[in-house]
Amino acid sequence: MKLITWNCQGAYRKKAAAIAHARPDIAIIQECEAPEKLLFWKNTPLPTHQLWVGDGKNKGVGIFSYTGLNLQLYAHHLTSIKHCIPVRVSGRFNFNLIAIWAMGHQDRKLSYIAQVFLALENYRDFIREQDTVLVGDFNSNKQWDSTPRVGNHSKVVETLAAENIFSIYHEYFKEQQGEESQNTFFMYRKRDRGFHLDYCFAPRSWVDRVKSVSVGSYEEWGKLSDHTPLSVEFSEQIGAEPNSIQ
Repeated sequence: MKLITWNCQGAYRKKAAAIAHARPDIAIIQECEAPEKLLFWKNTPLPTHQLWVGDGKNKGVGIFSYTGLNLQLYAHHLTSIKHCIPVRVSGRFNFNLIAIWAMGHQDRKLSYIAQVFLALENYRDFIREQDTVLVGDFNSNKQWDSTPRVGNHSKVVETLAAENIFSIYHEYFKEQQGEESQNTFFMYRKRDRGFHLDYCFAPRSWVDRVKSVSVGSYEEWGKLSDHTPLSVEFSEQIGAEPNSIQ
């Protein structure tokens, strides 16, 4: 199973082929326009199922399956947490997903990673219901732990670890939080302004079934967005067993 997260910096309808041709089982696309504006360009493979959550028609979070997986928005989705979107995924694979585009807030202490922390507090039962992955643009890095937040980056990582959920990138490349060698965001699309802001967190049982992890290159993706995609591929056995955390 392949998961891809990419902040497309708008106009996904014009850029979707770059993701769709990889045929991800699930793609989480931040800054994606609403479905009524998603008039995909010619010869772009179309998703089989999709969800979208946003505050306006121009930018939100698009969640797409290109391989027939069903996507159902959790009935207790809290629109006040922007944006941490709980979704039940079913079909060939069955698991829970929280699709993330962590946004700012008028109260700076509630901005970005604080939104993810609030999601962990409010969706605890959802996370424990069955295997759960959290994927997306967290707009955060351990380097910024000193910024006053309601739950900083390290606190989120610790809270997820207590639920037996870990960052696939860091487990795969054996790197520490805040010391990433590969950047997923380039401020103003400048190569020398790079940071690692995009993550895929998954249960420990999934960590042992990772086939590959890749971060898109600045050379290939810099012309399309200020973010590059994070892609994670798992073996076929994942998503069948319930989460062991009760």
